[in-house]
Amino acid sequence: MKYVLPMFLITAALGGCYMEVHDEKNGAGRIGGENTDSVDAQAPREGVSACEEGVRGDYGQCFENEDFTWRTSCKKASCQEVKVFAHYMLKDERGENQPVQVEAFDNPYFLGAPSATVALTHFSARPGFWQDVSLYLEPGEYYLRAYMTSGNEALKPYQFGGMTLVQNAPVGVYGALSGAEMLRVAPRAQNPYPAPVHIYLDREFKDPSAEPATNAHIRFALALAEGTTAPDGREVRIRLHHTTDLDAQPVYEFAMPTELLLVTGRVGRADYLTPELEEGDYIAYVYIDANGNKLHDDGELGALYKQNGQPFAVHVAKDRTVPVELTLAADPVL
Repeated sequence: MKYVLPMFLITAALGGCYMEVHDEKNGAGRIGGENTDSVDAQAPREGVSACEEGVRGDYGQCFENEDFTWRTSCKKASCQEVKVFAHYMLKDERGENQPVQVEAFDNPYFLGAPSATVALTHFSARPGFWQDVSLYLEPGEYYLRAYMTSGNEALKPYQFGGMTLVQNAPVGVYGALSGAEMLRVAPRAQNPYPAPVHIYLDREFKDPSAEPATNAHIRFALALAEGTTAPDGREVRIRLHHTTDLDAQPVYEFAMPTELLLVTGRVGRADYLTPELEEGDYIAYVYIDANGNKLHDDGELGALYKQNGQPFAVHVAKDRTVPVELTLAADPVL
């Protein structure tokens, strides 16, 4: 089910990146460009509360209507509109009109100020709901995240897989949660219509001090099938799923360098201990990303954990480390 949004139109004008919004209640307004309604980092428009002194220092442009607040450093004619779909995937309902923040960073750790943000004010937090919104970005490489906020308290950072996320909030990132995927935005002359991005709010982080640690891990003992070798300078990618649908986003995804499979005296063998995991059952799937596209392609070595020829879930329990042995082979039966 899709929330029906007020009609709006956003365009980029030659000579200056700007947003033009048409809304029956709010009328029209622009950001940037050479026009009398422009809003820049030094002169916020009167009455635009979310774009006032406290936040505008990190952004070049800001605009607000009743449904969205955009902030972006994009100021040039090369400004690209990237459509983002935010999906609520948790089982519990949190009600209507929930604020959701979508942010783009220039690093996979979400450190520093985001390059652009958009805040949704009427997101419906019920299973299966989604809403689309636009980010405005200069051509470049970005990492995206989305999270729900309470609207009245500061969010705290949360370290997960090397990334800084948020505490006490449903959150999701573009790519696997434990490894943000890079989004490359091409110049408009090369690609005037960037592909949409989907972000799934499928995890709820809590303050680590509020709940005891699970101290639960999986230790993978990996081996290469006879007659195969691992490429140098690539990654072994380890994915954990809750179902056998391997095309779905994994619950966890980790990576280790293929150099560990090439160590003298242990050629073709390596161990990997996962970070702390939530208790539950996981389908384990491992492959060597030989071409660096973060996908398992034909011919790449891989393995799915099985017993009696069938996919078998690894049970992860508190204070336990579960050993799993896998032999990576070409064209594994998944």
